[in-house]
Amino acid sequence: MSLSIGVEIEGVALRRATSSAPFPLNSDHQLCLIVDELERNNLPASIYVPSSTRGTGLNYSVWNVTIDATWQQQLQLGVESIGNAVTWKANSSTGFHLHVGPGSEGDKFSLDSVKKVAMFFCRFEEAIDVMHPKHRRSGDYIMSNRHNDLLHDLTMEQIYDKIVSANNVYKVCQVVNYTQGTNYDGYSDLRFSKINFTSLMKHDTIEFRQHEGTTNPQKMISWIRFILKAVNFARVALYAVIMAPGETIEDMYELIGRGRSN
Repeated sequence: MSLSIGVEIEGVALRRATSSAPFPLNSDHQLCLIVDELERNNLPASIYVPSSTRGTGLNYSVWNVTIDATWQQQLQLGVESIGNAVTWKANSSTGFHLHVGPGSEGDKFSLDSVKKVAMFFCRFEEAIDVMHPKHRRSGDYIMSNRHNDLLHDLTMEQIYDKIVSANNVYKVCQVVNYTQGTNYDGYSDLRFSKINFTSLMKHDTIEFRQHEGTTNPQKMISWIRFILKAVNFARVALYAVIMAPGETIEDMYELIGRGRSN
């Protein structure tokens, strides 16, 4: 049986190896130096920039030369760039909203995934409240999902039943964002919940609106990691696990863990 191997070789480029010519500051020009040398030695090579080749993927028959820029690095750089352009701050009127999508462009969350994410965040809404300052625990622009006008008198088991019985994503929105009628365009005040599932109707994303405004990229990254960890857990968990007793922050961390999320 034939086998294939793939390697990722990481390093930090410091200067030209065989020339005293100035080392280019532009990262694309730096990558060109490596590509040119590989091809000079009859090794086909190309520059790979994920954002410019989205959907095509890597060509594994050649050497791919790229910059390793994680989303954390890009977020850090973006926030720093804003600070270099303007003096800015966050206050009690600002928030940090996060949209989470299913991954690849054009994909959609499955109905089961949406249901389980909704159930998880209803179950642990009050635990997650503790992670935020008081002004981000309730308000006109961060309304409760668990205690909306439809659910506030129901037990958690009754809420689970309503979510599980939803036969499409819009029906889930009717439960956890209390949308009404038979159709929804995503523009009414019903989107102003801690978690806005109606964003699925417009953008194929779930919008997490609760986090307080911040200019600190590390706080942003910490929140993003937590949300990704929770969403990924809920998507693959059994319904029985999602619906088990326990709504405290310790119960939540017992399920998803306290470690960092990628």
